[in-house]
Amino acid sequence: MAIKISALPVGTKPPYNGDELLALVQDPRGSANTTRASLSSAMTYLSGATDGTGMPVLAARQKNNFFTVNQTMSAGLTVDGTLSGGGNLIIGTNVTLCTPTLGSVGGGNSHCIGGSHSTIGGGNDNRTTSNCVTIGGGCGNIGTANSVTIGGGNNNVIGTCTLGTIGGGIGNYILGSAATIGGGCLNSASGQYSTIAGGSLLSAIGDHSTVSGGLSSCAIGCASTLGGGACNIVGGTYSVVNGGCTNTTTNNFTVIGGGVTNTASGTCATVGGGCGNTASAANTTVGGGKGNTASGTCATIGGGCDNCGSGTNTFIGAGMGNIASANRATVVGGYGNTAAGVRAFVGGGQSNNAKSTDSTVAGGNCNRACAAGGFIGGGVENCVTGTCATIGGGNCNCALATCSNIGGGRTNHISVDGTDSTVGGGHCNQITVCYGTIGGGCGNWVTSKYGIVVGGDSNTASGCSYVTIVGGCCNTSCGIEYGFIGGGKNNTTSHTGASIVGSDLVSVGNDIFHTKCLYLSAAALPTSDPGTAGIVWRDGCTLKISV
Repeated sequence: MAIKISALPVGTKPPYNGDELLALVQDPRGSANTTRASLSSAMTYLSGATDGTGMPVLAARQKNNFFTVNQTMSAGLTVDGTLSGGGNLIIGTNVTLCTPTLGSVGGGNSHCIGGSHSTIGGGNDNRTTSNCVTIGGGCGNIGTANSVTIGGGNNNVIGTCTLGTIGGGIGNYILGSAATIGGGCLNSASGQYSTIAGGSLLSAIGDHSTVSGGLSSCAIGCASTLGGGACNIVGGTYSVVNGGCTNTTTNNFTVIGGGVTNTASGTCATVGGGCGNTASAANTTVGGGKGNTASGTCATIGGGCDNCGSGTNTFIGAGMGNIASANRATVVGGYGNTAAGVRAFVGGGQSNNAKSTDSTVAGGNCNRACAAGGFIGGGVENCVTGTCATIGGGNCNCALATCSNIGGGRTNHISVDGTDSTVGGGHCNQITVCYGTIGGGCGNWVTSKYGIVVGGDSNTASGCSYVTIVGGCCNTSCGIEYGFIGGGKNNTTSHTGASIVGSDLVSVGNDIFHTKCLYLSAAALPTSDPGTAGIVWRDGCTLKISV
């Protein structure tokens, strides 16, 4: 009795040992004989069978298997050798194929792969739409330009430009050709060949720009460099901000080393660090400090606070509130000093002012050098208004005449007519004519050209020229030439060539030596007439004059 094959009972389920029997039904178009064979023999046959093109009809463990249609596996796949193919290799779930050519998905799920020779290593929801794109893994990464690479991370995107690379991180974005972002968060590289190593909220906008790290900063200029920090802006070609916070460069070849809220806006300008410093003109430098401004070409400020170099080639070393406003002016330090003349110099001190060309105030307080070549060494409230005049120091001294000189003391005065006159020191001494000299003392006056008062108190050399008072008190030589008072008190010469030695004397004639009492050594006097007119000699107890 015949039994339909479909009516045969089902054998035991796998695993099979190969001894099970199969019913072999021959082609009904032939003899249609039905025979039996073991399971193992049937498998051996089928593993070597080929279709009409010579391709195997069944895969087997011990041979190289070829597939000409897509293969789908719902279980795990382990490959101990080489797995190769001429189409796409897709491993994972919910993978969308957007007409890829030789694409590869290594694992994960919800990927979308498109373009030629692109690869998604794994992860979740990664997408390629262009050729030669590689996404290593991560989540939500997108490569839409040719020959770009995303190593991993989340939501990183490489846009329309080729050869970009994102190593990892979150929300990084590349729009520049051959740009690179190493990692970090929400960084953007839009310049060609630009680089961001890491950090957060950073932008590399200029071509060939580099951002090493930091927060909320950007490198805008071509080949600009940002080392790190926060809220820094690097504008200008080849400019550099090494670090710090809210620093800004806006011109080419500028450098800011660090600090806070510094600005370098002049070509080749440099700010080393500090806070609120500005280098705004070409080739300017601010080393550090706070609130310093170098606004003159090639101006330099070493440091300090609130200093301003506005003249060309000016220099301020440090200090506070100093100003170098004229070309090549210098303020070394101090407080509130001003060098306002060309090549003017202030060494230090407070509130000193070198206002004119080549003027100098070395130090002190409230000194003013107001004429060309004027010099004040120090002291307090000294004033030079004469060209090349000098005050060494002291208090409230004033040299108004050309090449006049006051060494020190206080309240000494050389008036505008006292060219080449000198007061060595003392108090309240005054010269009103040229070539006068007062060595020191108090209240001495020289109103005689070439007049000299060496010292003393309230002495006056007045009238014509060449009057000399050595010292003493209240001596006066007036109205004549060549008068001489050796000292004493209350002496007056009013005759040409008159001389007084002593006190309370008044000259009575020209070329007369005046004294109250004269001592002559008897032993030293000649005892016979020397034969030279004018010599005093002694004849016994009688004094005689040779005629």
